[in-house]
Amino acid sequence: STILKIRFRFLNLYMQTIADRKQHPKEGSYTNYLFDKGLQDSEKGGEEATEIVIAAKNPNPEEIKYEISDFCIMHGTHVNAVSHGKIS
Repeated sequence: STILKIRFRFLNLYMQTIADRKQHPKEGSYTNYLFDKGLQDSEKGGEEATEIVIAAKNPNPEEIKYEISDFCIMHGTHVNAVSHGKIS
């Protein structure tokens, strides 16, 4: 169905963004913070959620893509998988 295709595209883009952050770190990125500091220290969740709301109001669609990739319920799991070479 169309909805499933959209969800798959989003998930694919999301995972590509995580992998790209590992290859090309971006200053201030929560994803890179997790790569650098590990998954046990993830106090920035509330801050990242706020940044999604702010990005949603921004006319630049790229910004919300990056903010959503910085904060997802399964984000730590995905970063861990990329970090350990399980997903590239």
